[in-house]
Amino acid sequence: MQAKYNLAFVLWRDRETERGIPLMREVVLKRPELADARYELGKALLKIGDLKGAIESLETAAKLDPTKAHIHYQLGRAYLRRWPQVGR
Repeated sequence: MQAKYNLAFVLWRDRETERGIPLMREVVLKRPELADARYELGKALLKIGDLKGAIESLETAAKLDPTKAHIHYQLGRAYLRRWPQVGR
């Protein structure tokens, strides 16, 4: 699983987000308790505009590890993109 996690990062770094998403989904399926994997998946989904998927992934990450501010930050960004009127 670590190799797939790392490969997804390499693909995202090389601006191949859509190729990395299936790898991170597989990591999340096999290791659902990994908040970092759910966070990274949520961030990638947000990047491609899958707001529903991003919010689901980031909410789960926040529940798994509520102490990580960067998870809440990305979740807030996803909420604002999904419901822009809230940020006004």
